[in-house]
Amino acid sequence: MIDGKPVPRGQDAAGLLLYDATGVERGGYVTFAPSGNVVLTLDTRERQVALFAADPTDGVVARLWSPDGSNWVQMRAATEGTRFSAGREGRVVLQQPALTEEDAQAFCSAFRSELEALDPQPPEADVMAACTRQMPPEVCRPCLAAAP
Repeated sequence: MIDGKPVPRGQDAAGLLLYDATGVERGGYVTFAPSGNVVLTLDTRERQVALFAADPTDGVVARLWSPDGSNWVQMRAATEGTRFSAGREGRVVLQQPALTEEDAQAFCSAFRSELEALDPQPPEADVMAACTRQMPPEVCRPCLAAAP
């Protein structure tokens, strides 16, 4: 719920949602279907500011946002390794360890598939902004330059 209105989550959720005295959702502890992910979130009255998630087999993530959502830190861990990322003013500014070429290509392929499904196509500046919220500009530039 945002401003008292339901907002789609993308998957079915089952669990516990937390509301304040005014009826605003302030967090939750839920499982999602069909992914099987379990998630704990903490929210201000305006937006989500903390997320802790575990997939059903291997990966975990913790992400914290500033109250306006423009700055964040994220930690991921899985059997294949770990990654720390940070964003400032809505853009990735740090990822350690740096992405491998294989990781960058996998992200690019998935991002472009999602982009191709949109109709109408968003403006180029919006596409770059969406990409750099998830990956460093040095990954986004070649990815989007190669788009059909």
